[in-house]
Amino acid sequence: MSTAIKQRQPVSRAFLSGMAGSLLEGISPVARTIVGITWLAAFVAVAAFALRTVTGPGPATGAAYETLYVALYMLPGGLCIARAALVRHERGPWLAFGIGMLAWAGGYAYYFAVLQDLPSPPSPSPSDALWLTYYACAGGALISLLRRRLGSIKKSLWIDVAIAALALASISAALLVDPILASTGGELAAVATNLAYPVADVLLIGVVLAAFALSGWRPGECWYLLGAAFAIQIVFDTVYLYQVASGTYVAGTSLDAVWPALMLMIAAAAWQKPRTIVSTEYERWHALVVSIVFAVVALFLTIYDHFVRLNDVAAILAAATLAAAFVRTMTTFADVRSLSKSRELLAQNQSILNSAGEGIYGLDRWGRITFANPATADLTGYGTDELVGLDAHLTLHHAETGESPMVAALREGAAPTAIEGLYRRRDGSTFPVEYTCTALEESGRVAGAVVVFKDVTERREVERLKEEFTSVVSHELRTPLTSIRGSLGLLASGTLGALSPKGQRMADIAVSNTDRLVRLINDILDIERIDSGRVTMERVASHTDELVARAVEVMRPMADEAGVRVETDAAGLRIEADPDRIIQTLTNLISNSIKFSPPESVISVSAERDGRRVLFRITDAGRGIPADKLETVFERFGQVDA
Repeated sequence: MSTAIKQRQPVSRAFLSGMAGSLLEGISPVARTIVGITWLAAFVAVAAFALRTVTGPGPATGAAYETLYVALYMLPGGLCIARAALVRHERGPWLAFGIGMLAWAGGYAYYFAVLQDLPSPPSPSPSDALWLTYYACAGGALISLLRRRLGSIKKSLWIDVAIAALALASISAALLVDPILASTGGELAAVATNLAYPVADVLLIGVVLAAFALSGWRPGECWYLLGAAFAIQIVFDTVYLYQVASGTYVAGTSLDAVWPALMLMIAAAAWQKPRTIVSTEYERWHALVVSIVFAVVALFLTIYDHFVRLNDVAAILAAATLAAAFVRTMTTFADVRSLSKSRELLAQNQSILNSAGEGIYGLDRWGRITFANPATADLTGYGTDELVGLDAHLTLHHAETGESPMVAALREGAAPTAIEGLYRRRDGSTFPVEYTCTALEESGRVAGAVVVFKDVTERREVERLKEEFTSVVSHELRTPLTSIRGSLGLLASGTLGALSPKGQRMADIAVSNTDRLVRLINDILDIERIDSGRVTMERVASHTDELVARAVEVMRPMADEAGVRVETDAAGLRIEADPDRIIQTLTNLISNSIKFSPPESVISVSAERDGRRVLFRITDAGRGIPADKLETVFERFGQVDA
């Protein structure tokens, strides 16, 4: 793109492109422009408000300030809702964030309109309910994001989150409980309401820390922004509560500019490209750093309490943190004991994978390769380590249209079935494969899949040669067989002279078997044409009763010889079909019925309407087809042993 074109790019679009990255690619230009203007307005409004509180002659007050302050929360909330509306992926969590921010704005609107001028505002108040609604929405959104990007969450992670939350709560209690008790007169509802904010902050930062620990402290841009926002929020919420409790808080100062800026950071996180959290990182030693650090903090508070008496809430929370740390230690020892057994099992499984002749590779729930055996590397030209982390469908599949069976298995846990397709090697060449994709479930949810495939190049070559041989032999047999049939027909008809009874019988048998052989060769040729895609259907207007009658008439001699009576009950329904193919199908089915029906029995051939279709039905008194052979009879030359 030239410099001149860059200069003509709208400011709103350029601003949003820098903030949002590739998530904008899937939305319309009009929506992109509207979102860009909203982003620019929110950024300018927050910056202007912060500048006013820092450089102004005094605290920002008045109706204009109050209106602007409410708008500063509504704009980020609108951006989160726009993200949910325009981008389908992770719609729920960002919609929850947007609703929470609007609830926060509503809390301030109610406060400015009703509570601000009261000499002693109630606590709790409707504003508190709206502000705490934001925390509930944010907590649910964070947990949903973590589960969506991680899948299953291990028990040890929840224990680490509990340790961090309890330790931070104990610090907040040590700093805030006494000032809050002094300022509220010790009323239970007021104390609980004021403590709810730091506790909620602690829970939010605990979930964020879990995401950081799970990702090996590399969670991606979205979680970096969320982590920064909630870390700053917990600090400034603590400062705010302390100032309110000590009577030093002044509205309209630079402190009030912090929260809108934090909301804008969360909105920026919403527009970052999602990044999957790979939970295997959590098993490394540095994942324990968080729980160890917070356990040391709790131990310090417990020791400090022996010298300078802390309030009971802080002491209890510190003790609970140490108890959770003890539980974490026990689970770690249990994990270490089971790890040796797991390693033995893993070594056995690895030996099986390495010795398998088929290619075997695993997928995570996003379709990325998690492991590959040596056969996979040999067949595709990649190294086993090189394949790990690549998108299997984009890397290996060649021009496969429609939904990949791998995607279906990962989404729905579809049953494994053998599928034929083309795989692509590293050098770009392709080879035919047959593969199955089996979903792996963990805690009732699809956690990944295992794909087993084999190269069927040789098998297809053998099938091609067999089909070619069958086609050539069938054509070569048909020419002399036609002559033989004609000669036998003349002989059996008496055109060449009368035959003795015994000779006539032998001639009739020869004609019958020759006709049977002609039908068999015709069937072989039909199968060959079907496989090669050269069968053409000539659809013409036909009536079902006429088609059934013609098919029965062809098979009447065979039925008479077997002592079987064929009856028809076909309605005269008009259809558009190839009459020759219908008659061919009916004669084949009637022939099978005659062959397996006992003498003196009745075969019924009918045709009836079935919705918008016509159903042909052949009913006989034969022994039937076993349930386990129903599919076999539709295979090439497949039959059930008599």
